[in-house]
Amino acid sequence: EDGFAVLNGDNEYVLPAADKTKAKVVYFGLGENCDFRGSDIVTSGAGTTFTCTHKDTGEAVNVSLQLIGEHNVYNALSAIAGAFCYGVPMAVSAQALATARLTGSRQEIVYIGDITFMEAALKTLAEAKKAAHGKARTIAVLADMLELGDISEDAHRRVGRWAVENGVDFVLTYGPQAAYIADEAAELGGKSKHCADRQEAADALRLMAS
Repeated sequence: EDGFAVLNGDNEYVLPAADKTKAKVVYFGLGENCDFRGSDIVTSGAGTTFTCTHKDTGEAVNVSLQLIGEHNVYNALSAIAGAFCYGVPMAVSAQALATARLTGSRQEIVYIGDITFMEAALKTLAEAKKAAHGKARTIAVLADMLELGDISEDAHRRVGRWAVENGVDFVLTYGPQAAYIADEAAELGGKSKHCADRQEAADALRLMAS
């Protein structure tokens, strides 16, 4: 009862948790009713900036992340909110977040000439492309999603559809289930190639970069 429940105020599946705890509930997110609200989000190839505002006090801090993607804004907001509950000023959290980095191979960006290769969430990839103002093309490298059972084909086809909807320039896949991703993207007019394994996919990427 003397603790805190820091919840994503924008997530309909998380909100019911507020009724199941006696702790003080603190919301973070992009919605106006969130206690710690993110706004003015700007993504570039180098990272993401946004403003975090405390609903009760009106205090606002600018946050700069060396990470891209709206999901990382949510991660940062949750960190600011959680720290604030235990007396850490928002400005101190913002300063610490400026140096935060992901572990190896997570959302790693590798620049090869004018081409950016990135294995990441398709929405984040779309944000990176938008930030480049038409000066880059995007390639989504996607593999099998395992243990999905009877919904596997449908789930993989949905990923292919999302890739096209998010404007991915080329979808490169490997693995038996990921073939559905490439197939769906192609059916919707997107450019795609399916490879038998990781090595073939790596070889295909080298050819695109040459």
